Amino acid sequence: MLRRVLKYIRDNALLNPHDKVLVCVSGGADSVALLDVLCRGGYECVVAHCNFHLRGEESDRDEHFVRSLCSERGVRLLVKHFDTFLYAREHNASIELAARELRYAWFAEVAKQENCAAIAVAHHQNDQAETVLMNLRRGAGVKGLCGIWPSRECRVESVECRVVESSKLRVIRPLLCTTHDYICHYLRDIRHIDWVEDSSNSDTKYRRNAIREELKSYSKAEIEHIAKTAEIMQAFVRDNTRHYGLIGKPLEHSFSKQWFTEFFEREHVLADYSEIAGQPDGVRSNFKAQSAGCPIKECSKLDGYNVTYPYKEEIMSYLDEIDVVAQKIGAVNVVKGKKGYNTDWIGFTKAIKPYLRKEDKKALILGTGGAAKAVNYALHKLGIKTQYVSRDASRGLPYSALTEEIMHEYTIIVNCTPLGMYPNGNACPDIPYPFISSAHILFDCIYNPEVTLFMQRGQEQGARVVNGRRMLEEQAKAAWSIWRV
Repeated sequence: MLRRVLKYIRDNALLNPHDKVLVCVSGGADSVALLDVLCRGGYECVVAHCNFHLRGEESDRDEHFVRSLCSERGVRLLVKHFDTFLYAREHNASIELAARELRYAWFAEVAKQENCAAIAVAHHQNDQAETVLMNLRRGAGVKGLCGIWPSRECRVESVECRVVESSKLRVIRPLLCTTHDYICHYLRDIRHIDWVEDSSNSDTKYRRNAIREELKSYSKAEIEHIAKTAEIMQAFVRDNTRHYGLIGKPLEHSFSKQWFTEFFEREHVLADYSEIAGQPDGVRSNFKAQSAGCPIKECSKLDGYNVTYPYKEEIMSYLDEIDVVAQKIGAVNVVKGKKGYNTDWIGFTKAIKPYLRKEDKKALILGTGGAAKAVNYALHKLGIKTQYVSRDASRGLPYSALTEEIMHEYTIIVNCTPLGMYPNGNACPDIPYPFISSAHILFDCIYNPEVTLFMQRGQEQGARVVNGRRMLEEQAKAAWSIWRV
């Protein structure tokens, strides 16, 4: 058992020798065996135990057992008590989902505080078989048949705010190389270590438990075969997954990764999406000619990528070819291979058209960067005259020149600046808002926050207001149509 697990850790690069690990211990056989093996393997272990208060005295019994176990071994223990029923009620979540969210949010917090290299959980081959069968019954695609991966990025999901936060911490599963029966044999017959049983594991009203009961009729070999199939599918996905991403600075506001990740999962596309934050020491430090042909060092292994503020114009000089439309616009937000494209104008067109009226003939474009150029191109295609507004008088009409007459003449106002973008939500373009009326439409290319100060001040004057969320989604769809060819 020890040799098998340590080999699995090495083969899958789960830990480096003597790493500090947060070990999640419930008191059941699997987590007790995980702690025992990691301690024997020379890793520095910190134990985390959750008391969800779901099983009355039994929950307290489990906590007492884990306290005794850690005390006997001299292992540092951290315990957290949760009002799981209250959390589930307040967030309209199932008990299972509530417990999962509570524990992983706490695990991530503790692992950071303790400076742990990873969070170790005790999933094994029976869990793998359960997951594969559950996914198969749901009609899962290739990714679903991969089941549980040996490691994954720590993702903390909140029902309340619907935000997914990721960190460099990883959740690792060192016991995926063995079955539950063998784990029990290891504890009982080899190590002579006790554990506690969770009575809720036999409650078949939970789908996973029902499948777990079904698996009791499977032989050890059959369970291992399902787990092996998952490994084969994981290797297939690793070898065939395409990689896309976004480069810009800052990226804290961006929903692109979330949008593409959800899109890939929904459409069963073997692809992932990453964010590559530019360096703070200037634009040019991010653009270096690469022998592989990609102008950005960090993007050299990507099959395609998006470009956002402030690099949409700068990147053009580093590409071998520019699409005709992107050349006319003078900005690139999508790259495939060595060629640049622009899909911002497509996204903007589809986002603003439902709000336009026949009287809307002229538009003020706030800003003169890459997004502004795409908006300018789109508006011209719609037959609307435009005027740039800029702090730099040589590039457009200065903000101080926006008179009441001009504001009444230009009924479309598009913010293409980063003013008001998360986390600086208290900023907005310096236009004379008292001259805004119900005849105006204020379009903000920013989509985070959902309602910017620019939009809010327009609403107060009775204007139609639109944020950039649909623009993001439509340009992303257009980007995918380029990448997938």
